[in-house]
Amino acid sequence: MTDHSSGLDKVPVIVLTFPLPDLVTQRLGTQYHVESLLTPAARQAYVTHSGDLVRAIVTNGSTRLDGAFMDTMPNLCIIHTFGVGYEGVDVDAARARGIEVAYSPGTNADSVADQAFALLLAVMRDIVPNDGLVRQGAWRPIRPVPPQLSGQKIGIVGMGHIGQRIAARAAGFSMPVFYYSRRPCDQAQWTYCPSVMDMAARVNILAVTLPGDPETCNVIDADVLRALGPQGYVVNVGRGSVISNTVLTEALEKGIIAGAGLDVVEREPNLPAALREQPNIVFSPHVGARSPQSLLTCLDQVMTNLHAALAGRPVHTPVP
Repeated sequence: MTDHSSGLDKVPVIVLTFPLPDLVTQRLGTQYHVESLLTPAARQAYVTHSGDLVRAIVTNGSTRLDGAFMDTMPNLCIIHTFGVGYEGVDVDAARARGIEVAYSPGTNADSVADQAFALLLAVMRDIVPNDGLVRQGAWRPIRPVPPQLSGQKIGIVGMGHIGQRIAARAAGFSMPVFYYSRRPCDQAQWTYCPSVMDMAARVNILAVTLPGDPETCNVIDADVLRALGPQGYVVNVGRGSVISNTVLTEALEKGIIAGAGLDVVEREPNLPAALREQPNIVFSPHVGARSPQSLLTCLDQVMTNLHAALAGRPVHTPVP
């Protein structure tokens, strides 16, 4: 790894590429000089005159950071994503320049799993429309009787940290757990499925936790949704690129599936009107990972890795 540990100001400069709550930025600011540069134009303007001051970048998974941008910061020694995604970072370009790339696996898993069940309950139990009825002065719902979540068969697409937390919560709802991942887990109480299609045909609910990369793009396609069926629900707390907006809109409009809960959407935050207007869907604006507990846990991991990289030591959680 390139030695970046000498010859700069005593307070290292860190570029933050996306908004984070004050409880995070204030703590970062106790040890670093934090530059919040939230747009490509702001970042480019800053590095044009001060790129040599930047020692670290803290970013999210989707912000594009390529080799040309890295070249404007000759003393950059680490790029750290605040969470588990890193699809926007050109990892090969960073490594070619001796720049560490780190992430925070598992730090937000509980919060995201909670969000998955919040979305499931909201869409399955008609929480949003019934809330609207009461606020309008009505009391008795006019929609069909919604299904209960307890006892439903759930299929988890991606059995990493988040998937396993979802499975643990499913046990509390007496839900048989099926899952698909690159390899089987050593958990006898969960049923491994050889493909997403096979699993969709066996469950009532698909919970998607996959990261965003070329291998996972549009994995949940029209055939998978048809296999899930008209009584089925899909919840996505992974990445929006896993499900096409067009395919999902058609499935909801035609009753191919019963409903959806989305914390992420394809090409977010640009949500197409046809999807936004579907009555059998509940959205949240990619906030599943955000809770005080998860943010501070993630921050601990980020700061541990920043300290290591700035001292010329290997980081604890490099990206694979």
